[in-house]
Amino acid sequence: MALPSRPLVQLSAYEDISAIAEGLERFSGKRDADTAVEHILVGIDSLASSPYLGPLHQDPMLACLGYRKLVLGKYIVAYRVDDDCATVLRVFHGSSNYAGRIDT
Repeated sequence: MALPSRPLVQLSAYEDISAIAEGLERFSGKRDADTAVEHILVGIDSLASSPYLGPLHQDPMLACLGYRKLVLGKYIVAYRVDDDCATVLRVFHGSSNYAGRIDT
């Protein structure tokens, strides 16, 4: 039996995670930043065995393009599935107006 493919994570998603960590560290401390980043990374790793875990995005344009979202507490992971492998595009705080910031 083949092992599931690890999700591909685009540079833009890593930059988002880094910005989240920097903001949290500045305002809440290193422990909170580390905890949030770990939570996000574990969630992304879960896409290896369950790439369809998150529903299609509710935005009709993004859904039409196959964009999915994984809700991880306060954060949203925007991704697509190609050949049963997840590609993580961006990571946003759920309260932000992120749909327009996803490159289509």
